[in-house]
Amino acid sequence: MKKIVFWLLVVMVSSGGIATATGGTVEEIRKRGALIAGVEKSSPPFSFIDPGKGEIVGINIDIAREIAKKLDVDLKLVTVTAGDRIPLLIDGKIDIIAGPMTKNPDRDRLVDFSQTYFVTTQRVIAKKGAVREIKDLATRRVGVIHGTTSERNLRALVPGGVIRAFANLSEGAKALQSGEIDAFTTDGIRLYGVLAQLPEGVYEIPEGLRLAVDSFGMAVRKGDEGFLKEVNAALTDIDQSGKEKEICDRWLLCRPDAPQKTVPTASLPGAAGVITRNTGTMGRYLSLSVDGLFSEGADVSVFNQKGRFLGKGKIERIYGDEIYLDVVAGSGSVGVGSIVSMNQSEEQVAEFIRTHMAAIANIKEEARQEAAVTERRIATESAKEKEKREQYQEEMTKMKTLL
Repeated sequence: MKKIVFWLLVVMVSSGGIATATGGTVEEIRKRGALIAGVEKSSPPFSFIDPGKGEIVGINIDIAREIAKKLDVDLKLVTVTAGDRIPLLIDGKIDIIAGPMTKNPDRDRLVDFSQTYFVTTQRVIAKKGAVREIKDLATRRVGVIHGTTSERNLRALVPGGVIRAFANLSEGAKALQSGEIDAFTTDGIRLYGVLAQLPEGVYEIPEGLRLAVDSFGMAVRKGDEGFLKEVNAALTDIDQSGKEKEICDRWLLCRPDAPQKTVPTASLPGAAGVITRNTGTMGRYLSLSVDGLFSEGADVSVFNQKGRFLGKGKIERIYGDEIYLDVVAGSGSVGVGSIVSMNQSEEQVAEFIRTHMAAIANIKEEARQEAAVTERRIATESAKEKEKREQYQEEMTKMKTLL
């Protein structure tokens, strides 16, 4: 029996897991005075090089910096790729993989994930009209980042397709623009960042085409229980304080290459849409365009489903079919299902509501269901993570007793 226990300890040492038994990782981080985070340099808005500063910035950088603050140390960044990030973590070259990294069972065998800090969907970008359904991908040359969950999902959905794997998002975007591939797939948030860099009106992220739902987590060495506890505590703190939502909103609405534009709304054709959810920022909402095209910087009006005026607003940013707007509420309550109107009269708004009543109801119901699914998923993952930690602690206690 002692031989088995010794072998288990050898495995734990080789995988970096012994840090849990000794608390070594947290002590080492505090001793050196810096948290070493592995980050990608071409995954906007999560982590990318700011062309003005020459520094890596983004959602994950800000979150990693908050974790470092909780540990009372500095943050040191090391650039990684999807292919070498786990080996670098296991070898002790970095303390944490600061995503974006999808949590899945295969990776869970090699690393321990933090609690979920971001949920997104896998989307596709292609030239306009080239891809409408998943079956279209079987007749296209499709790019994906090598070694990612997106690649696994794509190969499962399109087993006979022509798939090209790239080292990072930047290489895939260049291949798409040069015509080397016909489409590219990864999480939707990053694809909207790619779309903003491509020639306007040439490419699109097809509305309604989603390949999978992904949950992102930070990754630490397998069995590094003490450090994982610190990371989760930090993530909980920044979530409950509203700091995490503030960070995500700031970068999701930030496009350094596209400064804010002032648009003469009166010169634009009319458009109407429906608010699908609130964001973490007070007075900011996400809307889906239903009729016509909205424009960044344009003034809008918001109505309830009976056509009653609720308030004025302004379109802040547009990412494909996702429209972010700020609203100053009037006499009513703005929320999911409210109508957003650009350059339309009250009569036109009333006609829009009358002719799109079923679509508006569907959008509202889908938004409700999606929110419920996300809440259940996060709750389930949290419960599984807690159970796994308790099982591990029990195993460690048994091993100490045997030794």
